[in-house]
Amino acid sequence: MRSKRQPTDGHRGPAPSQEWPSIANASTFDPGRRSCGTLRLMSRQGRPSDLHSGQVEHFLRMARRWPCSASEKLRMGEYRPEAYWSRVAQEIDKRESRYVAGDDNPYYRYKRLRFLHKFLDTIDFQSQVVLEVGIGPGGNLQHIATHHRPRKLLGADVSQKMLAIATSNLSPHHAVALTKIDGIALPYPDQSVDTSFTVTVLQHNTDEHMCSSLVHELCRVTKTTIVTIEDIGTNRALGCRGDWIGRRVDVYRSIFEADGFRLHSVEFLNTKVSRAWHRVVFGFYKRAIARQHREGDPMLKAFQYLIGLPMPITRILDDLFVDKRDLAKMVFHRESHTGPTGDVAPPPVERPTRTGRGR
Repeated sequence: MRSKRQPTDGHRGPAPSQEWPSIANASTFDPGRRSCGTLRLMSRQGRPSDLHSGQVEHFLRMARRWPCSASEKLRMGEYRPEAYWSRVAQEIDKRESRYVAGDDNPYYRYKRLRFLHKFLDTIDFQSQVVLEVGIGPGGNLQHIATHHRPRKLLGADVSQKMLAIATSNLSPHHAVALTKIDGIALPYPDQSVDTSFTVTVLQHNTDEHMCSSLVHELCRVTKTTIVTIEDIGTNRALGCRGDWIGRRVDVYRSIFEADGFRLHSVEFLNTKVSRAWHRVVFGFYKRAIARQHREGDPMLKAFQYLIGLPMPITRILDDLFVDKRDLAKMVFHRESHTGPTGDVAPPPVERPTRTGRGR
């Protein structure tokens, strides 16, 4: 029997004569991100239930403790990677430029250019067999194929629609092979790849089994170096509910070390000031203007202008303030691997940051 005691937040619960409402339709509630989608509460007689915010919050706290069946989780909007990124791909396909995955505004375009210069261009891809897991629209592979000289590029993604966009974007390049995967297994032989990398992929693998399986597969197919570029937060868990998790660096260290790859270096992108301004403007936009905004949806031009307005100054300040959160490049090397003569071969050396390079 469910308790009818008073909520601890100062609001009264429903009167004894009332029945607790049932969830007819709700999106996933992620307490870590403190956000939820539209919630419709219906009484057991099928009539809308007039509950104030305190009662709704109390009911959600209780509902999260009750076990849900697989079908109930699906109705409540459980995160499904293939469906999620296929919807994002539909929005990307409408854009004039189809290389940026997710939201497209001045902050994310600036962040991508900084990422290319500071992270991607400092990895040695020359004459390597390179694998990217979670290629999205193929922008990273297109950049590598254009500005580096890899021997072969391999790309994998869970979304067939993303693969279709990537295939179109990468059509001028010939040494590229793209494959659809289930997010758990990789269809490549053991140690057949010299360097593999992910960019904001593992942070969206919030299912513990899927994440650990994908990491294991990355370690299995990679000969020397794995680079994971992910958002870093304070979460010590491997899995959670929802579509995103900001894990600590030591969480990534432990799961890769379990498969024989040791953490070699960690470097943060440092967008602290620009990110803070973007969070203010974008947060207001989602609360006041576009409450139903989803990743990849277009944004009003006025707010795009507002986000980009102080960026000539904030991008300078980004270089002055050290940031230990948000996007970080973590480089892992196999603890021991042999060269063609059977001797232990050293891992490839990362390139220093280059300047004045076209993109």
